[in-house]
Amino acid sequence: MDEMNTMEFNAEPNAEKAPRYSEAIVSRAPLMAKWLMTMFWMNIAQIIINFIKIESSVVYTTIQNILIAICSLVICLSLFKMRGEDERYGRAALFQLIPLVINLIPTLVMDSYNALVWLSVLVSLIAAVFSLLATYNEYHAHSCIVGGLDCELGDRWQKLWVWQVVGITGTVLSLFIAALGAAGLGAVLVLIVAIYVLVIQIIYLVTLYRSAKAYRAVAEGDGTAA
Repeated sequence: MDEMNTMEFNAEPNAEKAPRYSEAIVSRAPLMAKWLMTMFWMNIAQIIINFIKIESSVVYTTIQNILIAICSLVICLSLFKMRGEDERYGRAALFQLIPLVINLIPTLVMDSYNALVWLSVLVSLIAAVFSLLATYNEYHAHSCIVGGLDCELGDRWQKLWVWQVVGITGTVLSLFIAALGAAGLGAVLVLIVAIYVLVIQIIYLVTLYRSAKAYRAVAEGDGTAA
């Protein structure tokens, strides 16, 4: 009898140590875990497709672009699926979809070479604006929804947005300096910014994976509703 009482007494502290989350976090966990992880693997797939160079041909490049576009569409779908948790996910999906569509315009327009070049530049600028809006909405939605589960990850998403803005600003400045005639300095700055952007991309992937893993832990029962 005394042994049973001791076992019950020892079990209580362990029960109290079990993670406790709000009902909202527990209910959204399966959805967030699924689509955040989907986004992670689609980003990894895009990187792999970009780095694989089997041959330099129009057919291969077209196939490569189609595969990258498919990954981007799945990422848009993932964001759209999470819009019920934060409306900014829906806006991020829309703003990511628009560049995919408008980037097709130069390939569909048959005109002179010079006109096509200027059209490509204009389309690229418009796509960049929408991509920036997509990034803003995605990161701030992550910060809110993931931050409710893990404050550290929520803060990381906020910092990532700031770091992205720094990278974009650095890219614009380096290209502007190169355009003014300081080609050597501009090239060095472009290289530095490229390395910086690569590091930010790695941090993004790690943070995205950790966010998906945190919600997967809750979905698999490692947390209980408070």
